[in-house]
Amino acid sequence: MIHTYVQSALILLAAWLCATASDRVAMAQEPAGTDLAPKTVELVTPDGVLLKGRYFPGRHAKESVPILILHGWQERGSAYEALARTLQSEAHGGHAVFVPDLRGHGGSTQMEESSQQRIRELKAEKLIKADLVAMIEHDLDSVKSFLLEQHNAGQLNLDRLCVIGSEMGAVLAVYWAAHDWSWPPLRGTRQGQDVKAVVLISPPQNFKGLDIRLPLEAPGVSKDISFMILYG
Repeated sequence: MIHTYVQSALILLAAWLCATASDRVAMAQEPAGTDLAPKTVELVTPDGVLLKGRYFPGRHAKESVPILILHGWQERGSAYEALARTLQSEAHGGHAVFVPDLRGHGGSTQMEESSQQRIRELKAEKLIKADLVAMIEHDLDSVKSFLLEQHNAGQLNLDRLCVIGSEMGAVLAVYWAAHDWSWPPLRGTRQGQDVKAVVLISPPQNFKGLDIRLPLEAPGVSKDISFMILYG
């Protein structure tokens, strides 16, 4: 669980890091009539998990820096709603923020097994390493697909994506950043490589068999991504 004093520091430092992760661009004015109310989003992962999350629209249309917040083990995204609202505020950058409940947590506990035509209940305390890998390859890729839709609609700038991870979420953030930078170019066009900044809150060295040191050595991660590490 993130501590209050760490959260206060994170609000200021993460906003600064995300705003400076890539070249500064002129901030567009908030469009008249923009609906900034948070929205509940439901996504279905490729392996059948009903993934729920909250999306806080940015204030600067296509120049809004998107921030993805990943909660810790046995937490839920709603624990970070105050942080998301603060990062969305004009005073802290007007960012677009997405906070998912990762599989087995919060509202993301149902998985449709099409081969057996049944719904399986996912519980955080029973998750194993394979489930964490599925979070990286399915949950977070599904979230990115949603953010890509917002990018294409001119609601944010996906090329400046920042990821904040707490404890378990910190490990997932680093692995997913490496995953995002692993896509090869397609016909000369860049794929992935959207993560530009990562903020880690009390990251463990190893969580359920995922060693955080391994993705740090991946191409692009060590030299092309800005990192901030906070310990309470």
